[in-house]
Amino acid sequence: MSSFLIKMGVLAAIVIGLVFLVKNFSEKTSQDMSETKSFYEVAAEDEQRLRAEPEFDDRDEIEVAATEVPESEREVADSAGQFRELTEIEEIEAERLFEVAIKHRSIGRLPGTGYGVMVDTCRQIIDKFPDSVYAYKARRMLGEVPRRFWSRYKITKEEINPQ
Repeated sequence: MSSFLIKMGVLAAIVIGLVFLVKNFSEKTSQDMSETKSFYEVAAEDEQRLRAEPEFDDRDEIEVAATEVPESEREVADSAGQFRELTEIEEIEAERLFEVAIKHRSIGRLPGTGYGVMVDTCRQIIDKFPDSVYAYKARRMLGEVPRRFWSRYKITKEEINPQ
């Protein structure tokens, strides 16, 4: 009889332990899920940040890729905020290329994909419209490519921030 009671006590302790572990695990999972952002939220934040117009009011220096590049390696662009005005046709073409780059920036964040099309499109914008606001935005986009991919796509500091 006493061995039966011992077995029941051990079984009860195991069940209570399992219930406790499941409860703790499920709470942490729900907390983690609420804190992490979905791909769509991150893509929307990227798009909003990359579409933002340059601000030259508060400072006369522009920091490039502040989130990815260590502070010791950050480059600063020397710009007074003056961009070349584009013709209507140039504006349409630059906007079209910029849209392609934005979409491929989001796609590049997915596993198994890359930033190749975005990098090539940004380089086209910089080559065709060098002193425009679109070239500035393309350089900013190139600067936000994670640092570990710079050698793969041959991104240089001069490309991001010509001086």
